Amino acid sequence: MRRATMPLAVAMLLLLPGCAGRSAAGTAGAAPTNRRVIAPAELQEAMSQNVANLEQLVRTRRPEWLRATPQQTGVAGPMAPSTMTQVSQLTVWMDNQRLGGPEVLRTIALSSVSEVRLLSASEAEARFGLNNQGGAIVITGR
Repeated sequence: MRRATMPLAVAMLLLLPGCAGRSAAGTAGAAPTNRRVIAPAELQEAMSQNVANLEQLVRTRRPEWLRATPQQTGVAGPMAPSTMTQVSQLTVWMDNQRLGGPEVLRTIALSSVSEVRLLSASEAEARFGLNNQGGAIVITGR
């Protein structure tokens, strides 16, 4: 009995190292894409593909960033007047200066950017103040 289990144990020891280091998708070393960040490598790739500006990059690779987020305003409750839905717009910040809404992205050349990051409404309000209820796109310049 002991002799029959020995080859099985040796085979398992030889096969286990081949399984280590693989991701869930089955590829070793593949880095997951963070949908809230456009990193320098992705910016370089977009420039090599002649992407015109930051707006075009965001629209093609992160369109979910530009979708408006509805928020309820007013007082809730059975005796309160009806609440209104307000659409909060993203604010765009570059090197800690507020540039405006998402329309300013078309004025920013990719060559002047090293990283772009999306902040949720709560993250944006904690960092930049209360006028960021729609979240923020934060650009780090070169």
